[in-house]
Amino acid sequence: MEHGKGMGGQILHEGVRVATERLKAKKIYLEAQEYAIGYYAKEGFEVVSEPFMEDGIPHVKMERILG
Repeated sequence: MEHGKGMGGQILHEGVRVATERLKAKKIYLEAQEYAIGYYAKEGFEVVSEPFMEDGIPHVKMERILG
């Protein structure tokens, strides 16, 4: 799989769709590496924490409210 072809974004979008339509989820929560905040923000996720370290890499908690 080639980098930069948008496949990850398509998978993320489909995951959000399944969570919303099939699972009737009200919220999706994830922990993102700091450099990827913009990637998740494109799909409607918002940062809900201060940065924290995990395995020596800065992360933040992000969530998207569904409805």
